[in-house]
Amino acid sequence: MRTLTIKGRITLLYALLTALLLAVLLPVVYGAVSASLRREMDSQLRSAIAQVLIAVDDQDEAFRLNQQVDLPDAITLCVTDPQGQPIFSTAGGDWLQTAAIQPDGKTVHQNETYTVRQETVQIEGATVTASAAISAGSAEASLHTLQVLLGILVPIYLALAIAGAYLLAKRAIRPITEITKAAETIRAGDLSQRITGIATQDEIQELADTFNTMLHRLQASFTRERQFTADASHELRTPVAVISACAEELQKDLPQGEAAEPVAAIQRESARMHKILSQLLLLTRGYEGRYHLEREVFPLREVVASVMEELAETAAASRIRLFNQVPEEVSLYADQSLTTQLLINLIGNSIRYGRERGKVVVRASLAQTQCTFTVSDDGIGIQEDQLPHIFERFYRADPARDRSGSGLGLSIVQWIVSLHNGQITVHSTYGQGTLVTVALPTQPSA
Repeated sequence: MRTLTIKGRITLLYALLTALLLAVLLPVVYGAVSASLRREMDSQLRSAIAQVLIAVDDQDEAFRLNQQVDLPDAITLCVTDPQGQPIFSTAGGDWLQTAAIQPDGKTVHQNETYTVRQETVQIEGATVTASAAISAGSAEASLHTLQVLLGILVPIYLALAIAGAYLLAKRAIRPITEITKAAETIRAGDLSQRITGIATQDEIQELADTFNTMLHRLQASFTRERQFTADASHELRTPVAVISACAEELQKDLPQGEAAEPVAAIQRESARMHKILSQLLLLTRGYEGRYHLEREVFPLREVVASVMEELAETAAASRIRLFNQVPEEVSLYADQSLTTQLLINLIGNSIRYGRERGKVVVRASLAQTQCTFTVSDDGIGIQEDQLPHIFERFYRADPARDRSGSGLGLSIVQWIVSLHNGQITVHSTYGQGTLVTVALPTQPSA
C-alpha cells in the first residue's frame, strides 16, 4: 500500500481536525439557536399573560377586564376564573381550557404543535388561571431552514478547507520538492550543482544551505581524491615502464631456468600495473568530464568480430568457444573506441571466469532507437550477494580468483554505458553462468 505524501498527510490531518471541530461546534450552534427561539417564544407568552392579568379585576364578585388588551395575532390566550369559566379569551382560544399539555410545554391542536405557558395568580383571594399558546411552526421552520443550510454549507466549507490546506501544504513543501529535484540531477561525477532560489528564511532554507555545504565538502573531497589518483597514476607510469623495460632486458640475458621465472613474474606484474594505471587515468578523466566522445554510426557485428579475434588466443588457452550472433543490420551510434573497450572488458571477463570447454555468446537486437546486446557465458557465475558490488573499483568477488585482471574492467564498462546514456544489467546464477545486458542508442538523439 502506497503511503501518503507529506502534502497528503497535512491535508488529511487538517480535514480531520476541521471535521472534528465542526462535529463539536455545529450541535452547540444548533442547540443555542433552538434555545434562543424557545426563550423568545416564552418571553412573548410571559408578556401576553402579564398584560392580560394586570387588566383582570374583581367587580361585583365577577372577574372582568378593566381595560382594552392588545395582544399579538400569533398568540392565543384564555383566562379562566376559579370555576373554570372563561374571563377572557382571544378568538378561538377556548380550546386551551381542555388542552392536554405535555411536560415539555407542548400541545397539539388541529394537527399543529403549540408551545403553551400557564400561570395562576391570586386576585381578591381567588385563583385565576391564564393559558397562552403560540404556534411552534415558525420556530420549527427556522430550525429546519438552519439544518438545510448547514447540510449544504458544511460540505462546501469542508471541500474549500481541504483544497486550501492542500494548496498551502503544496506551497510549503515546494522548496523541499526543489531540493529533491536538485539532488536527483546531481551525479556522482558532477557535484558542482547547487540548490538555488530558496529564500524562505525558515527551516527549509536552513536545510538547503546545509545540503549545499555538504555538496561543497563532497566536491572538494572527490576533487582531491581524483587529483591524487591522476597524479599517482601519472607519476607511477614512468617507474613502472622502467621496471618493465629492465625486466625485459634482464630476461634476454638470463638463461632459461629457475632464475628466469622471477624476472618473467616481474614483467607480467609490471604489464598488469601499467594497465591498471592507464585505466585509472581513463576513469579519472571520465569522472571529471574531460573525455570527449566521438560518436559515429558503425556496425556492431564488425566490432564484436574484431574483439573476438583479439581475444581468440586467450579463449583457446581455456578451450572456450566464442560465438558472434550479432545480426548484420545492427548498428550503434556511439564512440567506437570506447565500445571496443567495453566489449573487450565484458568478453574478457567471460573468458577469464568461464568454464573450460565452455562458450561465450554475443547477441544483439534492435528496438526503435535502441540497440540491446548481451554477453553470456556458462562459467562459474556470481553469487547473488556479490552482484551489487561488481561495478566497484578493485572489487573482486573472490580474492583467490585469477588476478590477471585489473579490477577496474566493470567500473570502466559502467562509465562507458553511462557516458552514452545507456543502461547495463547483470544477471548471474552461481555455478551456471552470467548474462550481461547493455542498451545503447542506435542514432543521434533528436
